[in-house]
Amino acid sequence: MGFLIAFFAGSPFNFIDPLGFDNTFMNPLRKLIDLDGEATKSSLRFVGVEVERFVLIRSLGHYFTVLTSMKGMGVIGIVSIVGMLMLFVKSSMKNIILLSFPVLFIFIANKMNPFYSSPRHLNAIYPFMALFAAYLINFFFERFQNKKRVEWLVFAIFILIIVMPVYRIAKHDYLMTRPDTRTVAKEWIEANIPSGTKILIEESSVKISPDERYFKGMLERRNKFDAGQFTTHLETLYKYSLKALPEITYDITYIRFPWWKDKEEKEGVNYATSEHDKDMGNPLKPVGVMPYEFYQENGYKYIVVTSDMYKKFIKEDLELARKFPSFRKFYQRLFEKGLIVKEFSSNISGNRGPVIKIFKVI
Repeated sequence: MGFLIAFFAGSPFNFIDPLGFDNTFMNPLRKLIDLDGEATKSSLRFVGVEVERFVLIRSLGHYFTVLTSMKGMGVIGIVSIVGMLMLFVKSSMKNIILLSFPVLFIFIANKMNPFYSSPRHLNAIYPFMALFAAYLINFFFERFQNKKRVEWLVFAIFILIIVMPVYRIAKHDYLMTRPDTRTVAKEWIEANIPSGTKILIEESSVKISPDERYFKGMLERRNKFDAGQFTTHLETLYKYSLKALPEITYDITYIRFPWWKDKEEKEGVNYATSEHDKDMGNPLKPVGVMPYEFYQENGYKYIVVTSDMYKKFIKEDLELARKFPSFRKFYQRLFEKGLIVKEFSSNISGNRGPVIKIFKVI
C-alpha cells in the first residue's frame, strides 16, 4: 500500500489517465499472465530474437551477461551473483526478505520483455547486488581471519576487483563536468548561421530551435490523431513551445531514424502509421531521410550530423547499413559531396559527446 501511495504521489498520470493506467498496470499484467504465449512472441519479434524453447532461462542468461558487462557492474557483478547464490543456499528469513525484491524484479523483467535489457534497465537492483558482493567478501574474510597470509591474499584480490572500475568512474565523472559537444555546436551555429536558415539535422543531436511554422504544423497534424502514447499531451507541449520560442530559430527538417524497426520498409521519408510504430515512435513526426540531392535541390543550406549516427552507416555496422539503404546512401553522398565547415570533437577539445560535423550543402 505504501508503494502505491508513493507511486501515485510521484506519477499521478499513471493512475488518472486511462491510457497511462493501461500502459502502467493492465499491459504488464497481460504480459505476465500470457496464457497463449502471444505476448512473449511479440516481445521476441520486437527485439529480433528467434527462440522457441526455454525462453525465460535463455533470457536470464542474457540479463546476467548485461549485468556483468563493463557498462553494467563488470567483475563486481560476477562477485555479486556468487554472493546472491550463497544467500539462496543459506536461506533464512532475513535472506529471503533481502532477496525478494531483486529476484522478483529480475523474474518480472525477463517474463515481460525477454532479451530486452541494457545496463540502465538494471538500476533498481544495483544496490542489492552490491550488498550481495559485500556479503561474499565478508564471508571470505571471516573464513580466513586466522590465516594471515590467505587473509591478505583475499584482501588484495577484492581490492583489485573494486579498484578496476574506479578509473572508468573517475573518467566519466570528469567528462560530466565538461561541456557537451552538442552544446558547443549549438552555440557556434547560433553565432554563425543566420536565424531562419534552412537546416537538415539529426533529431537527437544539436538542440537548436525550430521556427514558429514547425510547431504550428505539428499542432495541425496532432488534431488528425486520436489520443495515444505520444499524442495525448503534445498539443499542450507545442502550445507552450510556441509561447517560449527563442529569438534565434531555424527552418529545420529532422533526420529521424526508426530504431524500433528491423529494417527499412519504404525508401525516403514517411510517417510511422502501424500500431507498433505509434507505440514506439511519435506518429506526428516523419521518419527516414531523402537522398542528398533532394536537399541540394530544395534550398537546404546546412546539414548537421553526429558520429552516433553516421559511423553506423559508413564505418561500423554493415548489417544495419544493408537493412536501411536510404540512410547508407544519404551519409555516403553527404561525405562525398558536402563541404565540412565546422567540426566539434570530444577527443580534440576534452569535451564529452559525439563528434559533430556541420556540412554546407553545395
